[in-house]
Amino acid sequence: MISRLAIDLSGNTVRMLAGSVGGRMKAAEAKVPASVMSDGLVLNSASLAPIIKELAAQVDGKEGKAAIAASDSLASFRIINVAKDATDAKVESLVRAQLPLDGNRMGMQRVEVAANGSERTVYAVAFDRLKVQGLAAAVRLAGLEPSVVELKSLCVARVAPVPSCVVLDVTVSPAEVFLVDGSLPRLWHTFKVDLSNGTELGQQLAGGARAVLSFYKRLPGGSDYPADAPVFISGEGSPSPLLVSAVQARIGHPIQALPAPPRISPEIRYGPYMACLGLIMRRRGRRRGRGARRAPSGGESWPSSTFSRASLEPRRRRPGEAACCPWSGSGWPLRRSESPSWGRTCDGAVGRPRGPGHAPMSVGQTLYSGFGPR
Repeated sequence: MISRLAIDLSGNTVRMLAGSVGGRMKAAEAKVPASVMSDGLVLNSASLAPIIKELAAQVDGKEGKAAIAASDSLASFRIINVAKDATDAKVESLVRAQLPLDGNRMGMQRVEVAANGSERTVYAVAFDRLKVQGLAAAVRLAGLEPSVVELKSLCVARVAPVPSCVVLDVTVSPAEVFLVDGSLPRLWHTFKVDLSNGTELGQQLAGGARAVLSFYKRLPGGSDYPADAPVFISGEGSPSPLLVSAVQARIGHPIQALPAPPRISPEIRYGPYMACLGLIMRRRGRRRGRGARRAPSGGESWPSSTFSRASLEPRRRRPGEAACCPWSGSGWPLRRSESPSWGRTCDGAVGRPRGPGHAPMSVGQTLYSGFGPR
């Protein structure tokens, strides 16, 4: 049985899990100072590396390679449906038309995740190279080799117990909401956690879930989203029956605590370690073309990596460029970027769901949970 090492670097706490599905697992976590990492953005990899190294020792992480979960704020993803006979050039053109690409500063990967009937489904992501390399640099300085970097939303979709659902993660601050449809991530956004407002807990939870559901259902094809798709709450404890009833009455979707994934060690707090578990549960796909992998015909395959190994390596500085990011060794100027906080579905040649031309979702909600962040 193959043991894997997974590191969640998507928030303000580093979480690490070593083990395998169905086998022994060991987990550890550490809060990180805001000057070192903030909301998944590495600010000082040299200071983050000792924290990672200490956690690896705690979990007996003897595996030299590590899979990393990154914050969705570092990238933007799309789910694109294309014709089965579409050429690589056609798919590349559709992907580039839908993703924010800015020269050498932004990287792009695409992975075919389904091939059924007359269409194929492609998962594509554009990411800020500097920010991703910051994660990789910290892991390397800790004596580990980053083999895979995936967005947390993809990890959550893999852990989700049903193909279509909403997952509210209140183990982090700010809290996060993930909408999953067809076993693929579709939307992501965050909540500010207000631990002092317990009297309005039900209303605030319902507001967060309703905002995501309403936005998605307004997209072309989103109206087909199942009316009985459950909303799972991932926390340190279980929500009370009274709270569940209050939230469900407001949004009309069934509410329940996120169940433990199958074959997971009972001592693992699966809510906080959701991203790590998603990495442990990864399956490998087959490469096809440049930056793409194709799923076996008639089935589904998870991306083997959101970001390629080459994207984790620093680029050599061009003549006249200043080295501006010492923790990554990258050489191109770092410019302010707007990282879209959502991944929308769109249409290539055929298939649903479709959603061309929608602005990034920005929802200002406040979430309180008595079973929230530790």
